[in-house]
Amino acid sequence: MRCIGRSAGRDLTRVRKSALHDRLAAAGACFGEVAGFERANWFAATGAEPRYEYSYGRQNWFERSAGEHRAVREQVGLFDQSSFAKFVLQGRDAATVLGRICAK
Repeated sequence: MRCIGRSAGRDLTRVRKSALHDRLAAAGACFGEVAGFERANWFAATGAEPRYEYSYGRQNWFERSAGEHRAVREQVGLFDQSSFAKFVLQGRDAATVLGRICAK
């Protein structure tokens, strides 16, 4: 199921998808595009269609997004960061440098 309302202007045959895309779609994700990747923006309630309904007031996804934020703060969450930048760190001291800048 694809999110309705945000695909205008996007060539959906060329958009990149992460390894989690099918699982996110099955969970009701409403997708948008970032850096050539289709990325989940928010999740519809069970049984509801993931669809943007534009309004001058709060958007239809406001409460769903608020619930997602609350769940991550109070419980646990999974963030698919496939669309984020990737860096290659090479060289003799790569492990040492990573050990200094990464959280343990």
